[in-house]
Amino acid sequence: MSTLRVAWIVLGTRLLIAQEGRYLMGVSLRDYKDPKDALKALEKRQKELVKELEELIKKRERGEISEEEFNAQKVKIEREYIEVMDRLAQLRFIVSGGF
Repeated sequence: MSTLRVAWIVLGTRLLIAQEGRYLMGVSLRDYKDPKDALKALEKRQKELVKELEELIKKRERGEISEEEFNAQKVKIEREYIEVMDRLAQLRFIVSGGF
């Protein structure tokens, strides 16, 4: 079994244990056989999160949401963004064969 495949299995298992089988970051890494496909999905999710934050800021500026609601949603988006960036760093290392 290739080192890349073993690393992918280990990363997937770690995520499964850490998240108790729930979807992480709107992307289930268990759905991908190839880390490169998961990498693309996470990069897409990263862009979506940036757009979500931009839309949230616009809603606050238009007065559609309160400051409290804005802060609560912003924290949620920021936490997911950090998780996505962490997984992206791990997957980029795996895909590059950095073992």
